[in-house]
Amino acid sequence: MRNYFIRPIKIEDSNLYLIWYQNDHDGLVLNDSGSVLAFGSKKQLRKFAESHSMELRPTDRMLIDLDFLANWLKEPDPKGVDCFIFLESWNLFGDLRSSIENRNTDPDDNKHLHIYDKLFYGNNLPAVTPEGREYEPIWTEEDVLELRDVLEPGLNLFRNRLLKMDKNASS
Repeated sequence: MRNYFIRPIKIEDSNLYLIWYQNDHDGLVLNDSGSVLAFGSKKQLRKFAESHSMELRPTDRMLIDLDFLANWLKEPDPKGVDCFIFLESWNLFGDLRSSIENRNTDPDDNKHLHIYDKLFYGNNLPAVTPEGREYEPIWTEEDVLELRDVLEPGLNLFRNRLLKMDKNASS
């Protein structure tokens, strides 16, 4: 059984809402053509979900600012790495690949696991960071290039698959 959630993003100066799901693998709701459905409001998304018998679960997921990522990709710099935005983007792009292929694609991504770990631990989540401590990753030029090599194709794929739903659309 899939659990559905609202996933807010910012892209091309627009705040949009996606339907993200969890079951055997995490993914994004796509239309029959394989495009990511993006809604201009939560109300519009909820109406779509209801009409497609998707029960939305509560979530407190923070907005992923893909515009920030896109600007960083123009001039990758170790000082500009935002662990939250980059980790959430990485996960979003992985979930998109999983949705397209209808399988968990996470095991395919082990080549860059050391970079993923830096982003993960750089988020300093309370469940993994000892109280009173903080992890601040040190990014080498090689790390930055590798990070770009992972995130840039993911952002391009996401942009190519994004379908902004207008108020009258019902895929």
